[in-house]
Amino acid sequence: MEYRGKTFTIVQGIGPDSWKWAVYSDEKIVKSGEAKTRASAQTRAIWTIDQALASKKVKLTPPRDDDVFFDKPQCRRPSVGNASPK
Repeated sequence: MEYRGKTFTIVQGIGPDSWKWAVYSDEKIVKSGEAKTRASAQTRAIWTIDQALASKKVKLTPPRDDDVFFDKPQCRRPSVGNASPK
């Protein structure tokens, strides 16, 4: 079977409550396991594929205005309010 471009197989084991699943990448087994039902084996294989394809990038958020620091004199914010010119 195929899900999101990755191949996986589900086969019945020796016992009646034994199903084996395997997820493949480039014809090699990436991960495999066992489950008691065929449906749970399929769910585990799909979950494994989803986890492998999940984005691992950290999403950055822009800084708030009060998080910005102005260390250099040429970068300071202008005075607001009753500032008298010198």
